[in-house]
Amino acid sequence: GMVKTSPFQALSPRLGLSFPVTERTVFHTQFGQFVQQSRLRDIYQGYYATSQNVRGGFFIHTPVGFDVRPERTTQYELGFTQQMGDNMSFDITAFYKDIKDQVLFEQVTTAPGSPFGSYFIFTNGDFATTKGIELTFNMRRMKRMQVGASLSFQDARGTGSFPNSN
Repeated sequence: GMVKTSPFQALSPRLGLSFPVTERTVFHTQFGQFVQQSRLRDIYQGYYATSQNVRGGFFIHTPVGFDVRPERTTQYELGFTQQMGDNMSFDITAFYKDIKDQVLFEQVTTAPGSPFGSYFIFTNGDFATTKGIELTFNMRRMKRMQVGASLSFQDARGTGSFPNSN
């Protein structure tokens, strides 16, 4: 039988602060929580498509997610900007990002002797963590020339790169 699922509600606070230490130095920090719903085609389908999935097989029918929660991200950032002269600035920023409830494939095995075969569904389970540092150099426009350069170092780890990778 079909089971009605409860709705998902979330609060997504975001806070950013910038504090000038001197006329040429600024510290900045940021915190944010973000929520992103899965693709609608992965979580909604009709009775006919659901019955086709329950008959078994993977390549014939597209899996669907039952009660899939949205992906949740928490992000932190801390850095400072230093003005060098009247036309140049340098910024260094450290960041950390934690992603939970990413979607993956899971095989549902039916009871032995069941007329239905095993089938696949989307469910939550993968996660990712990214941390790093970004260095940025900016030069204001002078005599029709402007320069901007950015270099990032990051370490990204997780349990899956896309739902099919499980």
